[in-house]
Amino acid sequence: MDLNRREIRLCASMLCADAGHLRRDIEQINTAGVDWMHIDVMDGHFVPNMTGGLDVADCIREASAAPCCFHLMVRDPLRSVKRLKLRPGERAAFHLENTAEPESLAAAIRGSGAFAGMAVNPGTPVTRILPHLDCLDYLLVLIVNPGFKGQPMIPRTLDKLRRLREERDRRGLPIRFLVDGAVTPENMLEIVSAGADDLVCGPFTCFNEALGGIGPTLALVKDRLEAGGYLLSPRAKGGERP
Repeated sequence: MDLNRREIRLCASMLCADAGHLRRDIEQINTAGVDWMHIDVMDGHFVPNMTGGLDVADCIREASAAPCCFHLMVRDPLRSVKRLKLRPGERAAFHLENTAEPESLAAAIRGSGAFAGMAVNPGTPVTRILPHLDCLDYLLVLIVNPGFKGQPMIPRTLDKLRRLREERDRRGLPIRFLVDGAVTPENMLEIVSAGADDLVCGPFTCFNEALGGIGPTLALVKDRLEAGGYLLSPRAKGGERP
């Protein structure tokens, strides 16, 4: 496969949005265009932080032009999956550390028509992930520790991404790789070159006031990806509603 001709999809991180002006930020993202709204769901147990909960997630879902991508950093991911009432085209990723039955949980996500993902922490060994690849639609590869925004990238996580992609390609699986955390205009081509198919755009690549705010920052991200020879989806290019 020519890695430089892959279609790269973009997710806007709602963790980095201004909670006091959430609808404003969502409307700006709708206009700029992304493939998914990335929503971190934290319950204060798996990670020390908490987010606004599933009610806020549902409000984001209703205001968004793009489907939602849920990252479940919770002690009981199956409970969250049931409460979210996932919709076709959405995504939900859980952590292997939080379930004894990953195949059953992935099946529950897929049963709603959503895409099932597994989140890979920097400290999660590749060998623990490999047995479960067949039941997944994507891997959410974290290049920072989960739960906090604004962290620097952990360089060794790109080696993990390369190893996972090599195994994916060797087995001919249709899994996509979504990379989350510390994606910047300076390192995103390196991250994509390492194997990312999708990028979570956060404080540096979406909500960057120094670059003019949401619209101009996402435009810069898209320009750099296209200049690097990568493709963008119609939704990301034009802000089209599904």
